[in-house]
Amino acid sequence: VSYTAKVEYTYVVDDKRYESDKIGFDEYVQDTLAEASAIIAPYEGEEFATVYYHPDDHANAVLEPGGSFLFLYTCGIGLFLLLFALAVFVAFLGGD
Repeated sequence: VSYTAKVEYTYVVDDKRYESDKIGFDEYVQDTLAEASAIIAPYEGEEFATVYYHPDDHANAVLEPGGSFLFLYTCGIGLFLLLFALAVFVAFLGGD
């Protein structure tokens, strides 16, 4: 069993109304209801929140901008694999 933290909000940019349910760039899936509740707690009962939207695509918005651990972890693994492949390639060229 897993729990997904979810909020829904509306915001206005240039007199146009938008709706979103994204907290951040990742989906917030948690192992316990308490963990999911803690993620949405800052937004419960609040009438206003800061919404961060893409300047060229106002419909693309989140409440919590920035890279997530999962994103950074994935990039780190990709960088490691790239450097490893490069080292193997250089070793292969130097073996002639």
